[in-house]
Amino acid sequence: MPRKWFYTYEELMDDQRNDSPEFSCHELGDGMLFLAHRKKTVGFAFLVNKETEECFELMDRQGNLTSFSKEDIDFNSISDLEYTSPIYNLKVGYGIAVNDFLNGTALFQWTYHVDDSQYGYIYDEANFKRVYGFIDKHCQIVVPFQRMTEKRLARLLRQQANNELPIKSNRANL
Repeated sequence: MPRKWFYTYEELMDDQRNDSPEFSCHELGDGMLFLAHRKKTVGFAFLVNKETEECFELMDRQGNLTSFSKEDIDFNSISDLEYTSPIYNLKVGYGIAVNDFLNGTALFQWTYHVDDSQYGYIYDEANFKRVYGFIDKHCQIVVPFQRMTEKRLARLLRQQANNELPIKSNRANL
């Protein structure tokens, strides 16, 4: 029977002590971990803050982004993309990645596959789209998900390194 509840911090840390852990674990710095289910057909992915023992489900079993909402997306930046249904539905589609944390933030990359019926089921770079955002150590959006040019992404990464990221304006707790 598929699991229907959230994994706790204790369960995820206990899993890592097993000889055959269910999740692969990646150290992200700043006391943060990224855990992804080892079975590719199971979508669970978590962000864990070891300092506060907080556990955030990034992606559920069905590949839905669960820690974010539509308010965390800059829809103006994706308005001219051909196929945005996965973004509007918070559906991962292909994968997520979290870069290392630096100055309390990390780049979050969300990759989705464009509509198969329109482009065919071919795995080439043209069939994948990516949106990027920056998150903090409490899995809150600092820079909303958006399409970025390489130049903009490089500028934001420099700002992250200098602890000067532009903060999402509607965040009351920052």
